[in-house]
Amino acid sequence: MLLLARSQDLTATVVAIEQLTGAVVAQQAVLSGQANSQSIATLLANKEALEQIGAQLERDQIAVQEATTAEASARAALDGEQKKLEDAQDALAGDPDNEDRKSAVDRAKIDVGRAEDNLQLKNSELALRKSQLNETQKVRDAVARQLDSATASASAAASGGGQFGASQSRDNLTDTTATAIASAVENIVTRVVGKNYLTDACIAIITQPPDPKMPLAERQETVRACYELMKQANRSEILRFKGVVAESSLEPEPIDRVKQLLALVSKLPARDAIRLATTPPVALSPDVEALVNATDPQRLRTRDASVARLILKRMLAVGAFSPAELTAWDAAMRAAIAG
Repeated sequence: MLLLARSQDLTATVVAIEQLTGAVVAQQAVLSGQANSQSIATLLANKEALEQIGAQLERDQIAVQEATTAEASARAALDGEQKKLEDAQDALAGDPDNEDRKSAVDRAKIDVGRAEDNLQLKNSELALRKSQLNETQKVRDAVARQLDSATASASAAASGGGQFGASQSRDNLTDTTATAIASAVENIVTRVVGKNYLTDACIAIITQPPDPKMPLAERQETVRACYELMKQANRSEILRFKGVVAESSLEPEPIDRVKQLLALVSKLPARDAIRLATTPPVALSPDVEALVNATDPQRLRTRDASVARLILKRMLAVGAFSPAELTAWDAAMRAAIAG
């Protein structure tokens, strides 16, 4: 369904560009003593649009390369953590009652979970970058085909009783008009390439029959997260439509704010990471508390900063916090970092 939506958006983009820049059409013949015609159509703005798309394509290719490197690094890190876990388990097998070795195994399991989460995140980022690159290539190819057809010309001549009507040339466009058309084409392409299909994906997840293999709690958490994202997206679209605020001044989408908070977690001093993981600035839902306790049953987060940071990231990733709660998280972490 999402691929069909993307295809429809691309088709609408090509049609819109054609309407703005003109299309190659055959002229209509009228009866006269002689038939002679020449049809030439030129799309003035397509070259500039093609250059813009080419620059975007280069940026997308670089993003894919960087995401591929990051995914490979995350995979290697996971392999290393799994090896440490195996070593810790082997050591514990030789002395099952050793508390230090038990703690080492618990920490190794948490490190493996953190590495798995990081690898999953890098895989998602890589898939997103590849999808963006593919969409940009499609738009580039469509605009290139449009430019090729614009430079084509057709001519016909015959002695007889017909004559083609005069063609409407676009060579009389002023520089201001050509610039405006080029800007409109660029805006259309930018909108389509940068369109966020997250709301469509959430609708598909909510409406499709549930997977019997998926735990009920996980299904409920996914639906809840989708609901929050859709609610925020709907609010933003209503504000843009009514002109209440400019698009650039809207609050960031929840997923963007969560990403910013996840980045702040890594900058927290050890003492503050332990404090926030032990006493969060907002109340946690029972589901999130259950997940935290299952992840860290021995409460290592109360004394180990690395475990505390992992727990903080888990809280932020699955908490489905409101905008006000995200603001409270942001204020608490920035205050801690500022010292």
